[in-house]
Order: sequence, then C-alpha cells, then structure tokens
Amino acid sequence: MKENQRYFKVVKGLQTDGSIVSTLKCQNHSRYKKYKELSKFFEFACRFSNNYNVSMDSIFGYCDVNDEDPISLFSIDEKGQEKLNNLRIIAKKCTFSYWNDSRFFIDFILEKARIESHRLIWKRHPSRFKSSFFFESIVDCVNYGITFNQYGPFQIIEVEFIKTKRYKMFDNSLIAEFPSYYTADEYLRQAKWFLNGENSDNPVNEIVFQGKYKIISQFPLTV
Repeated sequence: MKENQRYFKVVKGLQTDGSIVSTLKCQNHSRYKKYKELSKFFEFACRFSNNYNVSMDSIFGYCDVNDEDPISLFSIDEKGQEKLNNLRIIAKKCTFSYWNDSRFFIDFILEKARIESHRLIWKRHPSRFKSSFFFESIVDCVNYGITFNQYGPFQIIEVEFIKTKRYKMFDNSLIAEFPSYYTADEYLRQAKWFLNGENSDNPVNEIVFQGKYKIISQFPLTV
C-alpha cells in the first residue's frame, strides 16, 4: 500500500465529503442473509454439475423459479433427471432467480475456494462479507460500476485509507466474467487463481479492505 494513495469506490447515493467511514459498519447484512439462504442450493448444484459434467449456467437456467416449464439443454439419464428435479425443488424453496441471484454464486464459490485453500492462506484472506472494495484508478472504478449498474443512481467516491486492518489486492477480472460452459470445478479453479493473486491478461486491481477511510470527494457515475 502506497503512502498518501487515493482509492475509488462505487457507492449508492450521495455521501458526505470529509466523513470517516468504518468498513465494520458498512457490512451488507441482507446480502449475507441471501447468500446463506442460497448456499444449500449452490452446494447441491455444484455436486450435480461435477457429477454430470453440466455447466452451472445451464443448471441455473433450468432451476429459475420464474420459469414454470423449463427445458433441459443437456442430456442426462433417468436418475440424473430425478436429481435435477429435486434440485429444482430446493431452488424453489429459496426462490432462486437466474437474473437476480446468480451473482451470489460468485460469493459462494469464492468462500468455498477460501476455505478449501491451505489453512495459512485461508487465514490470510479477509472475508469479502466483512470488507469493502476499492480500485486504484477512476477508469477501473467506472468500468466496474457500469458493468454492475443495475439499480442506480451511483456515486464514485475518492477516499484515503486512514486506518488499515486488512488489505489485499486481487485481479477483479478473474471474477468479473466466467465462460457460460464452466462447471462448478472450473469456477472453483478460477476462484483459487483469484485468491492466489494470479493475474489475467487484462488485470483490474481490486483492493479488499477492512479498516477506516476518509471520503475526499465524489462525483456521479453516468452510463
């Protein structure tokens, strides 16, 4: 971490310039609650994906609670179809929506990778549920904001870290997009690359931070 370095973050709504913010008070409890509700479905979906070599994207599409008459886009035996139908029942209980809830699978697979990693590495990585995320450049922050700008309006804040508890840098590109054909094991492999600090061909440095920061300035994110 560089001295006097400024960082950038996408936030919802106007902030107060000069205010001190603790990441401890910024935890998204509703996000964590939804993640926990979906975890059982994700776990069974991963097992099905690996056992039958089926992409997670195909499973999520079939299990979407909003699709009353889904069409299977892959071939499986009778026993597999029975397991798939049971998986759809689990998805219905947690009201899984392909468009709204697939993003929580990234949280799930990263947490799974974090726990499955070597114990010392696992302890070294901060939990994403207890952290805030920043970028080193405005360009990276804007590109990230445009990608995930579903419910705006959003602001981009410029901050200075004033008290650091945990600080890790990762390549956000590795978790921003996954090929639609990926099975659960392929998701997990890429998540471990991310946590191990590997870089993609076009890395976007994301800072996972715990501590306190000061808001220096802000401006609206426009798309």
